[in-house]
Amino acid sequence: MKFDNSPTKILADSLVLVFKKPQYFLLALIFGFLILVLAIWLPNFSFLKYVSNSDIYTFSDKFNIFKESFGLLNSNFTFLNRILTVIIAIVSGINLSMLVYYVKNKIRMARSAGASIFGTVTGLIGVGCASCGSVILSSVIGIGLSSRFISKFPLNGSEFSIAGIFIVLFAIYSLSKKINNPSVCNIDNKGT
Repeated sequence: MKFDNSPTKILADSLVLVFKKPQYFLLALIFGFLILVLAIWLPNFSFLKYVSNSDIYTFSDKFNIFKESFGLLNSNFTFLNRILTVIIAIVSGINLSMLVYYVKNKIRMARSAGASIFGTVTGLIGVGCASCGSVILSSVIGIGLSSRFISKFPLNGSEFSIAGIFIVLFAIYSLSKKINNPSVCNIDNKGT
């Protein structure tokens, strides 16, 4: 009996296993949407905070401003950053659903959980608009320094998003292996 243990087969089997249950598909959609909302709203946080706290706007006005703010994905992001932001949201949603499935069914955290969180955070470091750069990086090291730092990269900071995507994809693959073979542990035989 021959088993197909190719990475593609392992990934496909675990995705089918997890997402055949509607609650995990719904969780992936919700979390992916929240990541996308965070990426869109983060560069405009001050404005949106002002709108939400202001007495000038009615509830209907506030709702419409927040609704229309989703159009900022088209105006504040370059084409590459739009694609990367949507991919980060999708793979982060998939990753969280798979992690919840794994933890719920095995009641123990895997080392890949740390990698998935790290990947999502790394991917979000590059989020920002084309003119002012990364919002998170700017808040950590200052606008002037982060603009100079980001401008040194060939893709103007999109490298962080690309790295984050690969880290989350690796975490998804690691979780896929654990979901497919939950009772198999790799034993390091360096001393023997």
